[in-house]
Amino acid sequence: DVDSGGVVNTSYGVLGNGASAIGSVMVNGGTWTDGGDLLVALYGDGTLDIQGGGQVSNLTGYIGGGGGSAGAVIVREAGSSWANAGDLYIGGSDTLPGGAGELNVSTSGSVNVGGRLKLWSGGALDLIGGQVTTKSFDNSAGGTFSFTGGQLTVDAGTFDPGLTTLTLDGVGNPTLNLQNGAAANFTNNVIVGDSQSATLNINSNAHVT
Repeated sequence: DVDSGGVVNTSYGVLGNGASAIGSVMVNGGTWTDGGDLLVALYGDGTLDIQGGGQVSNLTGYIGGGGGSAGAVIVREAGSSWANAGDLYIGGSDTLPGGAGELNVSTSGSVNVGGRLKLWSGGALDLIGGQVTTKSFDNSAGGTFSFTGGQLTVDAGTFDPGLTTLTLDGVGNPTLNLQNGAAANFTNNVIVGDSQSATLNINSNAHVT
């Protein structure tokens, strides 16, 4: 546990390394700065809970990276943030599917990805509130994307929601922002506001086909 005022600096982080390992870290108001990659569940089970204004930063992030792993990252409450300077892979590695990975963002939490946010088939993004900002969003492998509140911003890269119908709808008015030349290619239907509400903003030379 990294509580308020606590500071941790590492060069490489793994939660749940081996097949039977279990690793859990709570950053509750403190700061964890990782100078390299951060793997939440490599081959074991791993959980990272960021709350109470806690802040975590690293290069590339992985949730459920290896086969048989189960990883979860929760980012919640105002001021809580997870910053990935590079890419973020959920349910696999940079090249291959892996285990089960879930990213849950709620109640004013913030996740930033400097490169690509990739959902593999075993990956899930549950955006209830707060915000996720990424250069590109890639769900071409058919992960689970639940977007019922908060904001998803794709800044200057590409947005690929996958082959299924994209439904933006929820009590939290989910808002999708495409900006700074971001490109979206929808291969199926898009529903903005089904039984509740949602917003789609296409700004700053972004385009949709």
